Amino acid sequence: MDRYAYDSDDKKKKKRFIIIFILIVLSAAVIAGVVLFSLGPDKSKPALETDPSAGDWGMDYDYGEKHDKNGIQIPGRESVCIEKNKKNVKMDLANPKDNKCYFYFKVILDDTAETIYESKAVPPGQSIRNVNLTRPLPEGEYSAVIDISTVSLDGTTPLNGARTKLRLIVK
Repeated sequence: MDRYAYDSDDKKKKKRFIIIFILIVLSAAVIAGVVLFSLGPDKSKPALETDPSAGDWGMDYDYGEKHDKNGIQIPGRESVCIEKNKKNVKMDLANPKDNKCYFYFKVILDDTAETIYESKAVPPGQSIRNVNLTRPLPEGEYSAVIDISTVSLDGTTPLNGARTKLRLIVK
């Protein structure tokens, strides 16, 4: 065989090698991209949305000596007085500053199980003072529950919650 036939075969082998090498590099890049994309932040969970009406609470709450300071602190009250026939009422729903979680509040009427208020996330040390009810309440006394659900500060892990009884006095 002559020399040109060998050169032609060598060139074909080099081209084949380069093409295979490029395909391997591209395949590795695609696989790496897929792996990195799948390990990225979980976009399926909505971002934690804090309640726009929450603001600094500015108070300390005394839970007594027997209270576990490492646990979730739940402030409570026996009764709240609000204005009759108004949707926007004054009611203090607070998340104590020492908590390591967000609070979500629901105010539920006992008799009908109707949720008359539901908040978004309230950070530690903040409270909601102006509550916008789903409907105005006529004058009277209502037995209600404040349902508090909690989530970790990173917004991913549900924690223990609480239900506190409340006498809602509407005048």
